[in-house]
Amino acid sequence: MSDKQIRFGGHTPFPRKELGYDDPVDGLPWYRVLEQAFFQVTSTPEGLELYGDPNVGATLEQAWRTCMLVGGQTPVCLLSTERESVPTTAIDTVIKLSPHELVLALGGILRPGDLAHSQIFTHDGVTGHSVLVNRFDAMTSRFVYHDPWPGSSLLCKQNNRLGIDAKPDGARDWSISSDELEKVILAAFVNRYLWAEHNGEKYFRTHDELRKSEFWSFFHLTETESRPMGAHDSVHFLHTGGFQSEVKLNFQLNRNERLRVGRLSLKRSWVAGPPFGLNPFALDIARSFLAAAIAPPDAAGVHDVCDMLSRASNQDYARELLSSGPAKGELQQALAAYTGLTKKWERTLPYSRVDMGTWNEGEAAWLQIRVTNDVT
Repeated sequence: MSDKQIRFGGHTPFPRKELGYDDPVDGLPWYRVLEQAFFQVTSTPEGLELYGDPNVGATLEQAWRTCMLVGGQTPVCLLSTERESVPTTAIDTVIKLSPHELVLALGGILRPGDLAHSQIFTHDGVTGHSVLVNRFDAMTSRFVYHDPWPGSSLLCKQNNRLGIDAKPDGARDWSISSDELEKVILAAFVNRYLWAEHNGEKYFRTHDELRKSEFWSFFHLTETESRPMGAHDSVHFLHTGGFQSEVKLNFQLNRNERLRVGRLSLKRSWVAGPPFGLNPFALDIARSFLAAAIAPPDAAGVHDVCDMLSRASNQDYARELLSSGPAKGELQQALAAYTGLTKKWERTLPYSRVDMGTWNEGEAAWLQIRVTNDVT
């Protein structure tokens, strides 16, 4: 890798306390656990090559890989057409915009009341830097951001060559005008679902769509209870027409009635019996649930798993898949998690994450299949 590439110090894409991600893990906030894991990964030559050096900075491609490593999702890269050229071959989605168009798009994406944020990359002709923009004030036309740089922000007037004059905003943040940001911005990473929302693309399931789905009607679903969950979400509990003691189902919706999380739990004693005798009713509801809950653009991304679940009622197929060794890859891992032979399987898609594994409630073991969608 050429040493002439621009390297960006400053912010890494770890969720911060102010964004609502401060639940402790073994006594430490989530973001501290992630930071420690990242420093460990980048302690090897391979890690430095892929993700950059925390003490020196990262190229744009390395920073993008870090987003994938930390968040499990691949952000869209908005790239300025009028700044220094940087390699972007490793980044799967690059949208080239003029600085004015880029800043205008960021202002539209960072709407008041949302937990939206964007990691942006600036360059003043000599120094590359990265900060986390978390708010746009349309009244003042200023972007509010967090800068981990000690003391004053690197975008303060005395710290950059373009005369950008960032101002304090509260105890920990800074703000910069739209015009100033246009002068210094090189790129921005935006969550894919936020970019889809900004462009009016359909990427979500709604409560109404679920109620009208074949999955809802075929399994004779009935809502039995709904409860608030957090500040804006609600969780809706459902019963199936049959096997109610063997099946648990709920959907978590956001304030816009869009499906955020779907959870299907099936009693392990109902799912399978020895050897590889898989209940066709359990397979049917699992497959249908996946197809109904997944974000529409990601439907093709679970087609192979749905097809596998459809075929797994054939004992010869299930036995061959589970005993064929690692060459079968993810489908083997998914069926092993489904049957309880392994603890967990998961897959990350552009707008969704799917996982399945075992959890215990009292003396009963359950298979849980969960679909988590990124929605606004």
